[in-house]
Amino acid sequence: MSWPTPPPPPPIVNEDNVALNKPALQSSSDTVYGRPASVAVDGNTSGDYYAESVTHSAFENNAWWRVDLGAIYNIRQIKVFNRTDCCSERLRGAKLYIGNNPSNDPALYTEVATLTGSTQVQNFNLSPNARGRYVMVQHVRADYLSIAEIEVYGEIDQNDGGSTPTTTSPPPTVSGTNLAPLANEITVSSEFSSEFGKGKLVDGIIGNWGSGEWSSNGEQTPTLRLTWTQTVKINSIALYDRSNLSDHILNGTLKFSDGTTIVTQSLKNNGSQNLFTFKDRTVNWVEFEVTSGNGPNVGLSEIEVFGEFSTNPVTDNTPTDEGTNGSNDVRLYPNPTSGVLNIEIGTVFGSTNSVSVSVFNSVNRQVYREIRGGSNLKVLRIDIQFLPPGIYNIVIQVNGITTTKRIIKS
Repeated sequence: MSWPTPPPPPPIVNEDNVALNKPALQSSSDTVYGRPASVAVDGNTSGDYYAESVTHSAFENNAWWRVDLGAIYNIRQIKVFNRTDCCSERLRGAKLYIGNNPSNDPALYTEVATLTGSTQVQNFNLSPNARGRYVMVQHVRADYLSIAEIEVYGEIDQNDGGSTPTTTSPPPTVSGTNLAPLANEITVSSEFSSEFGKGKLVDGIIGNWGSGEWSSNGEQTPTLRLTWTQTVKINSIALYDRSNLSDHILNGTLKFSDGTTIVTQSLKNNGSQNLFTFKDRTVNWVEFEVTSGNGPNVGLSEIEVFGEFSTNPVTDNTPTDEGTNGSNDVRLYPNPTSGVLNIEIGTVFGSTNSVSVSVFNSVNRQVYREIRGGSNLKVLRIDIQFLPPGIYNIVIQVNGITTTKRIIKS
């Protein structure tokens, strides 16, 4: 007796939403009601705008929203959740696209559906499966675009040259010291005045309107750059917009000396933190270019760059900051320090008989002062173990010559 051949097992189906927490972009964010593109892939399907998980573009032609799945998928199902507290008709007529090009040009995508203004979840089963890495929603008219959530279901394409979805990699973490105040050079496209100058970008004063802010001079798309003379290995950048409501950064690009870039979305318009984490990059400069902004004098309250120097910044006795006469003849070590700091005074000062050391914290408040005298004083040791960890400015006066340097208290 022969038994019939059993049917092949069904293919393994991934029931996970592969769009969850993936990188998302949008054409714009409304200056009053806008929220970042990421809220449409945060796992919250509530259509109530005031639950703070619904996108809201500016009123514009062909507004779009796009998610990067991180790899090419055979997509079998997409769910679209609309805004429900009001204005659901705004989504009517928008097109749903799948493609493999990080573009907002619909000609480079395959159109798979037309959306309605329904407040019910719109469920699109794709047969045959659609193949692609990017899912985009785009209007075909002038209107606002609001999306509560997009869910995408499918399996990774095994013929995609071995690429893997981004969820297989652990998320980057923030670690290290804020290296922005240790930048050897800060350049900006313009400054409104000295009170709103480039030095305010790294002064540690955050979220205080009119104090501790860099403001451009009449620009909506200004640029800033931090440069280090030594290479740094960094893993995250925090941006703080100016806290006044009239100047707002809508979109921007972080650029790195290794040629890579990160596109940023609308920054929080209240001076709070916008954190961008990434895999370690080894660079010697970071640039932030505002590509879209509102207000008369767009700028930043603060920029923080977290990481570490690729080599110890003091092992070769290279000065850590600019100074006045004699800067190259004053060396600080160890830096970072956990307590005792050595201040080595060079021969340019001759027979030393007067040394004054003042230490200032990030808000320019003096936290330590010491005066020493004596001939042939070459190394002065001070103990700052009592200070909390952070970055400090040290002002050293030797025989009337002033030098300013920065140190890290670990």
